[in-house]
Amino acid sequence: MMNKALFIKNWNKGGNSYVLKGNPKNKWVGFQETVINHLTNTFEDFNIVIWTDKEDENDFYCIPFSALEHLFTKEHQTTGKYQNRWTAIIIDH
Repeated sequence: MMNKALFIKNWNKGGNSYVLKGNPKNKWVGFQETVINHLTNTFEDFNIVIWTDKEDENDFYCIPFSALEHLFTKEHQTTGKYQNRWTAIIIDH
């Protein structure tokens, strides 16, 4: 079986989802400000999709951006080498 997340159309292929491969060890992902801005200007709502294991069909999260939007503020952005992005780690699952 193949991960179902790989069948979700990413924003750069005309879809309304931001599909990201997370680090398999700690499910770390980074969200670029330019992509978030593009999606919020293009869609009323869109999905954040995080996956890690290509062979596990259910190893993904699909979360409406509206549920997370309050976290995407300037104060929560990373600084240093990877500026203008937000990072996340999925804990306990």
